[in-house]
Amino acid sequence: MPVSFSEDKIEGWANEYLAREEGELEGIVLKGWDAFDADDSKLLIGMGIGLHDDLLIIEKGKEPPVGAD
Repeated sequence: MPVSFSEDKIEGWANEYLAREEGELEGIVLKGWDAFDADDSKLLIGMGIGLHDDLLIIEKGKEPPVGAD
């Protein structure tokens, strides 16, 4: 079953989850599909949305898990 979303709904999701901030930030950096949980990834892929190879997202205030490289 195809999934359909209005442009407003997609823009609202992008504004909430892909917000840009200026200034000094501390957090962890995620690249590409690692920045999204499995459900969001499936939704975006199902909608035919791809990610640029250089996409980086900072999760503000988060720290890597203990023992992560």
